[in-house]
Amino acid sequence: MQRRALLTILILAAAITAAGAQHSGPMGPFPKHGPGGMMEAHMAQFGLFPPDFVLANQTALGLSDQQILAITKDIGATHDKFGGTKEKLEPLAEQLHTMLSQTRIDEAEALALASQVQDIEKQIKLTHLGLMIRVKNSLTPEQQEKLKSLAPPPRPDRPDRGGPRPSQAPDQ
Repeated sequence: MQRRALLTILILAAAITAAGAQHSGPMGPFPKHGPGGMMEAHMAQFGLFPPDFVLANQTALGLSDQQILAITKDIGATHDKFGGTKEKLEPLAEQLHTMLSQTRIDEAEALALASQVQDIEKQIKLTHLGLMIRVKNSLTPEQQEKLKSLAPPPRPDRPDRGGPRPSQAPDQ
């Protein structure tokens, strides 16, 4: 049971990291949702969707003005929290990239720099996950089900997106 919980946490972390790098919405960096986005297979299975996807479907979901205001305020607060984070992360990531591209790498220095980058990425991932949880909690159970139905299904031709794994190939 603990192993399965750890695997789920690792999948969530990987999905948020990869997806966050793929898309930047109008309100700031949010994981991409849609064909090819990591969100479709990993986060959607938990009923967690990025707030821009929820707001884009507000009419279909029947969101109240109060819900829209709460989600919008949450997005703004999250965006404000990330104000200087991107400015800290980009130079560190570039420095790490440059360091790793060298012929000889100072292992201790590279690992220390990688740790700094991962610490910032972890803050971002946890903040995004918290935002998606708060958005889900602001929706009624009916709206949550409707949102799941609006999400595109995982692509069956992509094992990394919820399709069959080689060991789970369909019967011939």
